[in-house]
Amino acid sequence: MSDRNEQRVVHESGWDPDSETDPTVAVVSTVAAAEECDPLELPPLYETIDTNALNRLVSPTANGGADRIMFRYCGYEVLVRRSGVQLRTLAAQS
Repeated sequence: MSDRNEQRVVHESGWDPDSETDPTVAVVSTVAAAEECDPLELPPLYETIDTNALNRLVSPTANGGADRIMFRYCGYEVLVRRSGVQLRTLAAQS
């Protein structure tokens, strides 16, 4: 058999559309929880993605924004939706 890469969900979080939590805060909080570290120990998210655009595009209350945005941050593939954040890793299988 040949090796193939498969994505594996390692952590998920949601947020309340009525809260004032920005998607960028949700991303950093989710990664910090997965890494079991303080959010301040992570590299700045703005070095990876335009945080203002992310907040505008996937905010739970945004009209006409994106359904989802994917990018890499801290070794994870991050999937951000209006309902929450999902972290994935690539796991090799034989």
